[in-house]
Amino acid sequence: MWWIVATVALAKPMMDTSSIKNVELNYSVSFDLDARGDAACRYTGLCDCSATFKATAKRSSVEGKRVTMKGSWVQEENTCHDSLSPWVDAKGKAFHTFRFSEDGAPLSEWLVHADGAKMDRLKEGMKKGQQYWIAEMNALFDPMTGRVNYEERESTQVSFFQIESHHQLDIQLAQ
Repeated sequence: MWWIVATVALAKPMMDTSSIKNVELNYSVSFDLDARGDAACRYTGLCDCSATFKATAKRSSVEGKRVTMKGSWVQEENTCHDSLSPWVDAKGKAFHTFRFSEDGAPLSEWLVHADGAKMDRLKEGMKKGQQYWIAEMNALFDPMTGRVNYEERESTQVSFFQIESHHQLDIQLAQ
């Protein structure tokens, strides 16, 4: 009997995408330039900045481990140069696609996009293609709360300076 309890306690929580009905999402991103970038800020317009977004959506379609939701994508605050700003629809409308791993536990990808029929992420030209995404997340779903929290930091060399980005994504999935 003890092995049944141990097996259940150690099992990964499964995400049944067909049971997801609504989502609330908060996303924030910040960019921190190194000293060289800070010195060039007044000339380039690229400066330390941050942006926050909120979204709500209802299920639109489900296929396997993918669920697409239709709703909002609203920019709440943005101090970033246009080249660093994520895509946002002027009317605040968007689709959100979530892809879970094959075993159904971690969230592997989030994509916000304008066209509900185009659920694949673009490798380049995201803003022109009216989308924004985070992939390779491996963010665990908490079955007790319906929450997925994800945080990512990365550093990128741009011309003669370094930019560190910090992404925070909080997703509340309602079944």
